[in-house]
Amino acid sequence: MSSSTADDLSWVSPLFSKLFDESHASGKAATGHSPAVAAVKVLTEVIQKSKASTMMGLQITLGEAADLMKAKTTNIAVASACELFARFVTRTSLDTPDFYDCKQKLLERGNKFAENSEEARKNIALLVDGFLKDGATVLTHSMSRVVLHALIDATRKGKAVEILIPESRHDGSGYVLARHLRDAGVPFTMIMDAAVAHLMDRVDIVLIGAEAVAENGGIINKMGTYQIALVANALNKPFYVLAETFKFTRIFPLTQTDFPQQALTVKPVPGFEDLQAPEASLADYTPPNLISLLFTEIGVLTPAAVSDNLIAMYL
Repeated sequence: MSSSTADDLSWVSPLFSKLFDESHASGKAATGHSPAVAAVKVLTEVIQKSKASTMMGLQITLGEAADLMKAKTTNIAVASACELFARFVTRTSLDTPDFYDCKQKLLERGNKFAENSEEARKNIALLVDGFLKDGATVLTHSMSRVVLHALIDATRKGKAVEILIPESRHDGSGYVLARHLRDAGVPFTMIMDAAVAHLMDRVDIVLIGAEAVAENGGIINKMGTYQIALVANALNKPFYVLAETFKFTRIFPLTQTDFPQQALTVKPVPGFEDLQAPEASLADYTPPNLISLLFTEIGVLTPAAVSDNLIAMYL
């Protein structure tokens, strides 16, 4: 019997689902962990509980756990985090031949991942600060922890920034961002999703988060991001993406169908229930030519620089 079969992983999917749901809960979206951090927390727990006595056995168990989590969601950041963690496991095993010493290092790194994620947001906010001028009008979209951090940071530094937030339907995630801004004492204005083009003239910069950053420098993000980028580009407005590097992933989409999609069930407008419900997906793809710069914890990057950084991460 292989060492991997000795490990009971029946707890992995329920724990991941719990952490994943918490990461999307409106009340915890700002303070809770991102889906990628949730995945690493589960993998760290797998290492802690594993009965494997060899590195090969541990890697097999981690691979099985990663597959269980990826089967629960199409969130690309989760798959990317699992892949990066697997790469780190391999590198650590080469640098630390003793299995138990290696396992301890993996546990320490896994446990620090959430802390490092929070530190990354702080560093990104510092970089963005120079681009957020006092009196600027900022358009954002959906709920992004790193964008939230940057906007709160700018306000606390005394900058009077006007923030426009589309509703981000179907799930109204724009309201989730607005609630956290309100609780932090940051003023904002809600707008209809359909009003983005109408109001873009008064916008100075667009700040957007990302579910994942593709190898070509494009991004996967909440549905509606692509059309905001198109409007911003047409009116020569800077379109900035704020994302931690653990969201960098080795996918290379060329169209809106070249990445895993999650279909949604959206109810018709009240009074029109007899008509077909609208087609809906959770995310869309924004190509790199529409992105001005990406702000990460390792610096400000052009979309073209993403590929080089991905290579470095996987070497």
